[in-house]
Amino acid sequence: MTSAYGYPKSTDSAQITTLQFGRGILSVEGETHSRHRKVLNPAFSVTQLRQFLNLFQRTSTRLADKLQHEELGSDGKVVNVTHWLPRATLDIIGESAFDYKFGALDGEANELSEIFKHMLRSVNTPIANLLLKFPGKQDKKMMEFSVASKRLARSLFDSALKETKLEGDTKSSKDVLSVLVRSNVAEDSKKALSEDEVLSQMATLILAGHETTAYQERLYQEISNTRERVGPGINLTANDYDSMPFFNAVIKEGLRLHPIVPNISREAGSDDNIPLEYPVTSGSGERLSHVPVAKGQRISINIAMLTQVWGDDANRWRPERFMNEKKKDITVGVYSNLMTFSSGVRACIGVISLLHDSWRFALMELQAILFSLLERFQFFPPPPDGSFRGLDDIQRVPAGLMIPMKRGNWRQGVQMPLLVKLRQQ
Repeated sequence: MTSAYGYPKSTDSAQITTLQFGRGILSVEGETHSRHRKVLNPAFSVTQLRQFLNLFQRTSTRLADKLQHEELGSDGKVVNVTHWLPRATLDIIGESAFDYKFGALDGEANELSEIFKHMLRSVNTPIANLLLKFPGKQDKKMMEFSVASKRLARSLFDSALKETKLEGDTKSSKDVLSVLVRSNVAEDSKKALSEDEVLSQMATLILAGHETTAYQERLYQEISNTRERVGPGINLTANDYDSMPFFNAVIKEGLRLHPIVPNISREAGSDDNIPLEYPVTSGSGERLSHVPVAKGQRISINIAMLTQVWGDDANRWRPERFMNEKKKDITVGVYSNLMTFSSGVRACIGVISLLHDSWRFALMELQAILFSLLERFQFFPPPPDGSFRGLDDIQRVPAGLMIPMKRGNWRQGVQMPLLVKLRQQ
């Protein structure tokens, strides 16, 4: 099998993403996916992404201000951080992609925010081919998101399209909305997206950017040293963030050990024979150097616990593994041997371009938020409270995406309580 699309998403996974986003880049396959990817790639160039850094920093500062002035007392307070972090990322994706202010950090009433809050409370069923015929409560939430996000997308798209017709096509503009508008009016079918495809892309980006953090003191020392070098009140550059080895090692280890999508599932598009670098022994005792795969057979890969890449301690938190990185015998993914951003033609948008840099959006966003929060606050496990045993009772729950919830209290929704204290300056 030579086609890069020889292993498409499983049928149920494709149906769920279509139900939620429409025919966007997450749900389409083959030549259609290739066309969508080529249209969107210019919006995720290195130059374009670096222009977002100031937005990341402004939003991170506002997030820290909100935590300090609306949540904390003099002795600190247990805060559900998942209440605040998605608000910051929703504001970021709104401004960066569509020049739209959601006002989520300011608590402005927002239809999409309310749907997000409830959409991830129950776990998706894999029997997706029945969902459209017999939708349950969770599936109706997905449909509500699709309708609400496309309603917003329609308003933004119509305004941008009107401006384009009045002012003429500005090909130098490479923000996501401008790229999508140009694709809708493109005469070349290989570069064109239909109106429904454009609205689906916008819905996809809204959710993906909204959802898709004894070491603290070591981190803080590195942050303090960087702040002293850069100067008080001065924004860091992308190079400043990249210059902190332990800070970035912690981010990479978080992405590795706790990927928001822990498994990748695919179906064989035709019969195939997969070669193995390391032979395995079958149940019958036969030594196998190839694995036969039948058309339609599902393949599931756990991307967090790759022991052949990370060794026997792959299930252990150890950021030091990324310090003074050496070239590994086995390389995977598109960034630091991580599969968090997937790989191949299905890698996060833009990574298969020559610059291999679309992961920079997520990374720069993480860097700005983490630096801002750790520079101002200390974070501790929450103390036990009644039947709640602290962090021991926080579980990672697969709900389409991996989300934190309290053991036995899933109806409370997404929960990540931490004791937050203001640093003594």
